[in-house]
Amino acid sequence: MGVIVGIDTGGTFTDGVLFDNAANTIIKAAKTPTTHENLMQCIINIMNKLELGKEDDIEIVSLSTTLVTNACVEGKGIRSKLVLIGANRDTVKKYGCEYGMPNDDEILFVDGEIGMGGELIKEPDWNRFKEQLMEDHGDVQAYAVVQMWGMVNPSLELKAKEIIRTVTAKPVICGHELSSKLNFMRRAASCLINSQITPLFQAFLNSVEEALATFGIHAPLVIVRSDAGVMSSDYAKHKPVETMLSGPAASIWGALSLTDANEGIVVDIGGTTSDIAILQNRSVKISDQGATVGDYKTATPSVNLKAVGIGGDSEIQVNAHGELEIGPRRVTPLCALAEAYPYVTERLKEIMQSEGKGSQCLGTFYRIKNHVDIKAYTGQLSNNDRKILAVLDESPKDLGMICEETGLSRYAFTMYDLMSSGLVEKSGLTPTDIMHINGDFTRWNREASRYAVAQFAAQYNFDSDTLGEKILDETGYQIYKNIISFLVEHQKLQFELNDTLLRYAYQEPTGIFSLNMDSHLPVIGIGAPASVLLPRVAKSLNTRFICPEYAQTANAVGAAMGEISVHVHVKIVPYKDMHGSKCFKVIGMNDNKDFDGFDEAESYALSLAIQSAEEEARKRGAHKFDITYNKDDLLIAGSKDNNEKDDDIDESPGLLVESVINVYAKSSLHHYGIA
Repeated sequence: MGVIVGIDTGGTFTDGVLFDNAANTIIKAAKTPTTHENLMQCIINIMNKLELGKEDDIEIVSLSTTLVTNACVEGKGIRSKLVLIGANRDTVKKYGCEYGMPNDDEILFVDGEIGMGGELIKEPDWNRFKEQLMEDHGDVQAYAVVQMWGMVNPSLELKAKEIIRTVTAKPVICGHELSSKLNFMRRAASCLINSQITPLFQAFLNSVEEALATFGIHAPLVIVRSDAGVMSSDYAKHKPVETMLSGPAASIWGALSLTDANEGIVVDIGGTTSDIAILQNRSVKISDQGATVGDYKTATPSVNLKAVGIGGDSEIQVNAHGELEIGPRRVTPLCALAEAYPYVTERLKEIMQSEGKGSQCLGTFYRIKNHVDIKAYTGQLSNNDRKILAVLDESPKDLGMICEETGLSRYAFTMYDLMSSGLVEKSGLTPTDIMHINGDFTRWNREASRYAVAQFAAQYNFDSDTLGEKILDETGYQIYKNIISFLVEHQKLQFELNDTLLRYAYQEPTGIFSLNMDSHLPVIGIGAPASVLLPRVAKSLNTRFICPEYAQTANAVGAAMGEISVHVHVKIVPYKDMHGSKCFKVIGMNDNKDFDGFDEAESYALSLAIQSAEEEARKRGAHKFDITYNKDDLLIAGSKDNNEKDDDIDESPGLLVESVINVYAKSSLHHYGIA
């Protein structure tokens, strides 16, 4: 076996590793800034830093990416029409926004019905459906079709797909192709996202393949999924929604691969966010419901984690009470800005010496985002916004320079519209600047960070000698607080957390009373700032801190050491037939069948699940895999109505004791493509 290349394109950096699969060792690791305006370029940059040559024996390239996550948050993608078959319009109107679905007047509702047993109850008026398609398909670029009970019998989805292709010739994706979960709104959210971002994702993967080809690499490309498994690039091009939490999943798998710990609290600190997950029995829990990203609640299988808007590049501000606030917004660290624009350092020195005051930090800079074409912008701009863009045309400017050149008052000054529209980005004081001052991180301009801290301290009446420590301490506390919250949620404990008590528990014990919030799980830190921010967090949890070698590139390690992992479940549901006799219905993988006896139903369910798992594993690129299975008995208590609000709106018929057959198919990258 040759070398596996692992690559992670994160929000701040793109990481890469060369992994010798036979020797189970990392040959080389590297980092490079992520070029958001041209992701292909950062792939080329990381390959250069890994010093890959055409003579290298590259067997597989494994990639994790934040592309889909960012697309969801930023609202990118093509115009796609959601088609719902058999859904109650009032329910969708009332709850759809909670799942990221569009307004009900933007959805095409089709009046057809499939029963919970998969039986056809009402055939849609397909002629009317064709007319509806013709009415608005000119503005639509793709379709997402989801049917109530489509995971049991997708016949109406398939019929609608056939008609859409015939009438419009537009791409179509169906809900049953992506998920077999009950919740139709989560299926709809997954389907809609997949439809919207497929062209974007396919273009990205094509560019990655082109970048690899420039190095003479034509090895198979696999992509990390939200559940930490991998899939072939061909498979991913049709189901990009399954990469929603690809980056965090890779980081957790990387932490698992880099340590020998059987359990722990994994904390991945990036530039923008910190991701927290619980590791037990050398595995991470998969979310029961599905990935949640931005406004979308999906049915996409994902690792169970908590994402927090705290990272090395989090903006540092002072609130109305004079207290430090860290995040959740990411800004460019001033040390990084000064590295690209050296005059920023001298300007920060001038601002520091001016002893200016005000609610807005005077040491904040703004610049037009790279590769943004202002002339091509179609949104509305105020006269003040146009003035600001004119002075930012050549280089970044601070608050004072902008006000001086535009004639605007800094007390009435706002950049909100320009930043929210994606035209302008902000640069300010961050934990990364503090780490530069302390020598913990030395990539950029350390002098600029020193002036920035001195200016910030003078403006807001902090002690400049202790401000850096206060900032790192507050950043660590925010991570600690969210770890405690996640542990409470993980154990399903029913009590409210009090910020005052948590702060007291976090600080060093003083006086005659101390408060402990302990965990026996070690804190496993990965990401560049982990070794700086997490030792204190672990100490406050009265546990040990583990920071493995290659922690700074753990995401790429996780990508390189991934595996194809398929989980299929088939349900055996007891019910009474029309004669009152007890029967058993097997439901799973777009198939259902009735049996008189449980043993016969169980045997069929197991064979169906194994067959489905093997087929799915092959689709993702595996040819040799291990099969394991188990059975769970679940009590579904209480009746539910599709119009009733619930944490997980589903189509459950009421009080049931279900048997669930779980089948797992696993294949390491060592066996990828090997029959």
